[in-house]
Amino acid sequence: MKRRGITIFRWVCLIISFFFLLFSGNYIGQKIEWIKLPVFSCALSPSSAVDSICKTVVDIDEWIFSSTMLYTLIGIGVFLILIKLFGRLFCGYVCPFGFVQEILSSIRKKLKLPSLKFSQKTVTYFNIFKWVMVIGFILGIGYCDLCPIRYIMLPLAGMVSGTDFLGIILAAIIIGLAFFKERIFCQICPIGAIAGVCNKSSLARIKKKGVSCTHCRACIEVCPMDIHEIYEEREQTNLTKQECIYCMKCIEICPEKDALKFEMCGKTILKSKRKTR
Repeated sequence: MKRRGITIFRWVCLIISFFFLLFSGNYIGQKIEWIKLPVFSCALSPSSAVDSICKTVVDIDEWIFSSTMLYTLIGIGVFLILIKLFGRLFCGYVCPFGFVQEILSSIRKKLKLPSLKFSQKTVTYFNIFKWVMVIGFILGIGYCDLCPIRYIMLPLAGMVSGTDFLGIILAAIIIGLAFFKERIFCQICPIGAIAGVCNKSSLARIKKKGVSCTHCRACIEVCPMDIHEIYEEREQTNLTKQECIYCMKCIEICPEKDALKFEMCGKTILKSKRKTR
């Protein structure tokens, strides 16, 4: 695949999935209960034919032993299979809120405004907070009422999302941060954290040839997830980290031939190429 081809492909995937996951229910007429996706698209929306896994986890007390339990269990099985096979690939290519964040970042770039830069210490704090979010997500205590995605995605689907003041404030903060820092919510997303556990054992791989690296820092400068290992590591070949969403920006920007590459099922899909001056 050509260097810029992956970006075009990724944006096409994000646009299609955004409209499908927000509005497909209007055309299909009902939800497909046995599919639960590893993305953040508010399941409260009746205009979506396919739900994310979030409400299934939060409302376990409502569906267990109910008439829909079999479909829900199948949906959870589909979710587990998807993250086992693809890790966080859905974050980079399917997630509707990931698409919203990228739109905000694109607007900032067009306005030529600076982005936020976080230190490694701050990134570590984000990683700790992410797992706090996972615990809250699994316990489900007040999660839907406070979830900022509810107050962002439902209005985009043309629905009233509720009037929980704290939830609205959190949504406004997330929108503001996402404008100044690309994919900021992805760094604390509980669904992304769960999917990321499977990244290293998934079919997708980000690989590095350390001897070809010239320490130019281009990869870390464009990484939306602040994965410093992509720049710092010299010995390991497999650099598929839990936080990686497979956006491939590091591979696109890398100026050295074969220094970085993306593999799927052991086959090279994209690799860096030497830039001519």
